[in-house]
Amino acid sequence: MIDIGFSSLKLEEICTVEKAATKIFKDTTLFPVLVERLEHIRAFDSVAQIPLGGKKDWHPLKGNRKNQWSITIKKPFVICLAPVGNYEVDENGSVKPNTVTALEVVFVGDYH
Repeated sequence: MIDIGFSSLKLEEICTVEKAATKIFKDTTLFPVLVERLEHIRAFDSVAQIPLGGKKDWHPLKGNRKNQWSITIKKPFVICLAPVGNYEVDENGSVKPNTVTALEVVFVGDYH
């Protein structure tokens, strides 16, 4: 089971308190989807096991978000997660997904 933490108290509140999430999304229907997406991620043993693409659009990020992953709540809203704890990187500095068993939410919203 992947452990999920939060990079700030504000992000933790957005991900655990419906009123805080609704303030960001301006939509009362998105909080349950956010919670479901986090539970979906928790169900796996490592990041490598999470299926890419699909309805949830789980994918690795690039550029200034290299070594982070994103999952769609409902376009344009996403959750961005970064690895924490013990994990390995390859010779290019990229995280090896099969070694990541803990993530932290670093962003929730629309970064597009």
